[in-house]
Amino acid sequence: MRIGNRGELSLLQGSHSLIDQDIGIAHVTSITSYRRSRMIFDQDTDGTGTPGLNIHLTQTDKQFSQELQISSNPGSRFTWVVGAYYYHADGDTDPTVLDFYGAAQPVIPGFGVVTNNINYATAKTEALAGFAQASVPLGHRTNLTLGFRYTTEKRSLDSDLATVISIPFVPFPITSHAVSYQSKRFSDPTWRISLDHHFSDDVMVYASYNRGFKSGGYNASSPSQAPFNPETLDAYEIGLKSALLDHRIRLNLSGFDYEYKDIQVGGFALGQIYYYNGARARVYGGEAEIEARIGAALTLSGGVTILHDEFTDFPNAVYYLGFNQATTRDAKGNRLPQTARFTGNVTADYKIPTRVGKFNLTATYSYNSGYYTEVDNNLYQPHFGLLNAGIGFTLDDGLGIRAWGRNLTNEKVTNSMNTTNLGATTTYQPPRTYGVTVTASF
Repeated sequence: MRIGNRGELSLLQGSHSLIDQDIGIAHVTSITSYRRSRMIFDQDTDGTGTPGLNIHLTQTDKQFSQELQISSNPGSRFTWVVGAYYYHADGDTDPTVLDFYGAAQPVIPGFGVVTNNINYATAKTEALAGFAQASVPLGHRTNLTLGFRYTTEKRSLDSDLATVISIPFVPFPITSHAVSYQSKRFSDPTWRISLDHHFSDDVMVYASYNRGFKSGGYNASSPSQAPFNPETLDAYEIGLKSALLDHRIRLNLSGFDYEYKDIQVGGFALGQIYYYNGARARVYGGEAEIEARIGAALTLSGGVTILHDEFTDFPNAVYYLGFNQATTRDAKGNRLPQTARFTGNVTADYKIPTRVGKFNLTATYSYNSGYYTEVDNNLYQPHFGLLNAGIGFTLDDGLGIRAWGRNLTNEKVTNSMNTTNLGATTTYQPPRTYGVTVTASF
């Protein structure tokens, strides 16, 4: 396992506007957003000292969204909202270039080897949704909430993939082009049913059932592939929310069961991520959160999450066997990527007021029991704990200075760990880092 070299430059522009108007019988809200980003990415994907596979990517994304809501006035006992949502996105790769060297060059038997893949692709998304939700009181302290949404989304991919082939004893390479255009519409209803009961103003229990939908799409890195399917989620949850001892202690508890159908999972091929569907998966468990104010200065908070996760049906999972070799196997019973069985955190926040400003000391420790990074459960990130801390002083006029440290125990934690056609590559999160930040508020 080796560490790959990587370079990335990202530029982001955007705007966001919110219009909120009371029209007497209801409230009207308009939310408009625009975002444009450009990324230049360069990586030695094979992760070795010898040139094997390099990827160069230039990508421009543009996104526009408009949401309109009409809702009941604040304070209404019967609350409701209806609305519509529109979203448009263009993603251009101009281009993605794969450079192959030496033994990493794909072989075309009896013909030659591939030296470059050059892909110009435009992926477009056009989505429209309508939604409505209402909360109806059932008696004095019980509420029933019903919500419905219908989403229709069109995805398209327009691609020109050029393959540069070197042929023995031929003085110049030849280039073949594969031009393709695909589009498909994905539509699905989703809903929410929730029942809550308030034992008092400070203690509430609830139960809910939600259906979620994630649209299918295309892999720009593999334009000849058929689209991957939408993912649906049935989420069941029960819980308790409470504020105790004159709101000095906040305690929240929940238990949940998530059942996925056609879950979208990622894999790596030739240095690029692609998505495909696993049949079914399930995640269930519980969470607990607590926050306690100990006097006027000290606040302690923390939380734990315990999970059980597995693929309950996945006959076509991709398994890597070695250099440039992959096969499909049944991954039923395997754990989901990036999903830890246990996580926990605790934070202490201490404030010291003075005549001219306020000192603030914070420390956070988080623990993760470890997780697999891919569906074949081959690569594993072991358990780790991260400690962050800081001390700062803020003047009453808004000027502040803060000294901070992250990962103070210098834990080795992977940022990504993936199997590719050429082997396994790993990148790591930053080691122990520290610094000083100066802020000003006007």
